[in-house]
Amino acid sequence: MEKLEVGVYTRAREGEVACGDACLVKRVEGVLFLAVGDGIGHGPEAARAAEIALASMESSINTGMVNIFQLCHRELRGTRGAVAALCRVDRSQGLWQAAIVGNIHVKILTAKGIITPLATPGILGYNYPHQLLIAKGSYQEDDLFLIHSDGIQEGAVPLVLLANYRLTAEELVRLIGEKYGRRDDDVAVIVAR
Repeated sequence: MEKLEVGVYTRAREGEVACGDACLVKRVEGVLFLAVGDGIGHGPEAARAAEIALASMESSINTGMVNIFQLCHRELRGTRGAVAALCRVDRSQGLWQAAIVGNIHVKILTAKGIITPLATPGILGYNYPHQLLIAKGSYQEDDLFLIHSDGIQEGAVPLVLLANYRLTAEELVRLIGEKYGRRDDDVAVIVAR
């Protein structure tokens, strides 16, 4: 079984040197973890918050979604805070999970249609949700995972573009980030297929 092809793209808001959005791609024992963190605001303090969010997720990656997000919330106290999404794809078991706190966007394109997991309202480091919403589903070989920050408006990326297998995942995220990314905000995009 080949590994999922993954593309990652980040870009700072126009005029900024530090990007307040960050991505994490980690493979652990055959399971692929994909995460996007968006520090509140922009600039170095937002970048620091996004980095702390993803570092805390990475350090607790095998502890389950609820524990991962709780640790992330604790680690972000005293920072600007962040919003984040995490997808866990276990191809050998044929399963995926996704959890989102805040306005990160996740879409899973399957042969049966598009799945858009619900986000849990909140800001990690400030107001942790009472109950984290965790979406679960069956994984099939041709499923595509798209995760992006609010630097790309929800629904802006045409589905026909995501179905274009002539582009590599890296080419696809670069095209999405450059064509659909807002110039007045940081941008982070992950595609896995």
